[in-house]
Amino acid sequence: MVKVLRRILKRSYKKKQYRYERYYFEISSRFNDLIAELYGREVKVEVEKTQDGLWIRLKAGKTAKSPPDNANSCQLAANRLF
Repeated sequence: MVKVLRRILKRSYKKKQYRYERYYFEISSRFNDLIAELYGREVKVEVEKTQDGLWIRLKAGKTAKSPPDNANSCQLAANRLF
């Protein structure tokens, strides 16, 4: 189970204040070994809505620091978020 967090950000521009929302995931520590592979890389996020929840797919691109390998994607399922 993961927790979805909402954060409301405020920015000022020319005497006006703008507000917008950002959503974040708290990911369990049991996924540390999977998420550690993605650290420092550009990650492409794809979200699919299914009948019983959401599928979130993370695909990592290659960076100069990371060695070339074929295991560069990770899938996480977040069911029943909505």
